[in-house]
Amino acid sequence: MKPTQLRTVRHMLDGSFWLFVAQLLIIPTGIATVAYLTRRLGPIDYGNYAVVLTIITSLEFCVTMTLGRTTVKFVSEAVDYRPVATTVMQLSFAIAIVTAAAVFALANVIAVALHEENLTKYLRLAAFDIPLFVLGHAHLQVLVGLGRFRHRALLVAVRWLARFALIVILVELGLAIEGAILACIGTSLLELAISRVFCHPPLLLGRRFPIRKLLSYAVPLFFSELSLQWFVPFSLLALKATGGTAEEVGFYAVALNALLLPGLITAANGPILLSTMSRMVSCGETAKARKIGRQVLRCSFLILPLVALVGGAASEVATLVFGDQFSSAGPLVAVMLLAGFSRLSVMLSRTVLVAAANPRWTLYATGPVAPVALIGFIVLIPWLGSMGAACATTFAFLLAAVTCLVAVHRAWQIAPAATTMIPCAALSGIAFYLASLWSTPGLLVLVKLPTIGLLIIVVLVLIGQIGREELALIRSSLRRPAETATST
Repeated sequence: MKPTQLRTVRHMLDGSFWLFVAQLLIIPTGIATVAYLTRRLGPIDYGNYAVVLTIITSLEFCVTMTLGRTTVKFVSEAVDYRPVATTVMQLSFAIAIVTAAAVFALANVIAVALHEENLTKYLRLAAFDIPLFVLGHAHLQVLVGLGRFRHRALLVAVRWLARFALIVILVELGLAIEGAILACIGTSLLELAISRVFCHPPLLLGRRFPIRKLLSYAVPLFFSELSLQWFVPFSLLALKATGGTAEEVGFYAVALNALLLPGLITAANGPILLSTMSRMVSCGETAKARKIGRQVLRCSFLILPLVALVGGAASEVATLVFGDQFSSAGPLVAVMLLAGFSRLSVMLSRTVLVAAANPRWTLYATGPVAPVALIGFIVLIPWLGSMGAACATTFAFLLAAVTCLVAVHRAWQIAPAATTMIPCAALSGIAFYLASLWSTPGLLVLVKLPTIGLLIIVVLVLIGQIGREELALIRSSLRRPAETATST
């Protein structure tokens, strides 16, 4: 590997490492938050809170992930980032205000449709989080485009720690669901304030970037994101609307958290991958960008055995984390873990497509997923209830993963090799079987998972899936953190 390419990869690994470490906080804080709220609120109130949070966060991420990729790409390619950043901030905030106003106006309609009139006040309160979250996230994406990956990681860590602390404080003050929602709003406000310290482009005045050029990327990504995001909250809402009890919705809401676990990899690597590959393409280093894209897609399949391991122990994990009253969520968690892995593959593939200046291809690849998911919900939810919702969601993400990989192959002529996919699939089956066969009640599951996980990693090394180049690059990055942090 050439020195310049090695420095680029080191910088990318350094940023990915610290952002991944920060994202890992979602596991202890997220689990602690869910465990705390399920015990303090109970299945019914937690189910209502989950419905509100699902609606709001889906709308927020639909905006931020659409403009986020566009922001990273154009900031990373710009000589002066401020015109791009100012335009993105103004456009993001305008869209967020309109979205929040729509939620506020339609809150009662949504609550009546879901047979829970109490949701009206919760939805209207949560709507205030949308502009704060979107504007703060826009700043984070500008930092990624500038290559300031460690600042981005710090802000992620602050978000998860502050959110958990505020939820506990406000709920203990007796505010219940309102306290949990106010904690989310306070977290977004804190993140925005700190991000302005690291990155402060003009918000009202200043030179502007051509909106038409921005929208040429943002619009296809918006509809692609919409086709992928809508059926996650819709599955929960459809379960509720078709007669699912609040308790059953609570079980399914717990299972939806499984979508977050594999997605931590995407959250850490996706923005950095896009920034790095876009910069390479703009400098004419397409071959280097193609090699990085191929390696990232290959490495994503190495995660599948670990996902299968947790799936095999899903019932034990659900009981340990959420309590005995949520033991029935175990099978749902196992199914949704596969959806989470498929979602990871989708997000990485779409990032590679955007770096290749093919935003429309993301829409072509994900567009057919929406009607397939809708058919699945209509057929399976009345028949199988929450398991039907989980199966339809998982199949939709699997279909999206396959179509996105096909699109990446056509755009970049790269694809994960069969020599990687077949061994990883076989090892995943073995990991799932071992985890389900070895019964470990209570805290003993914390012994089982690391033991089998270490065995999986050893096998991957022995069969050559984790080779000398990957190990040498990791060692090199750890030995030279100063060079990694300053290289661009």
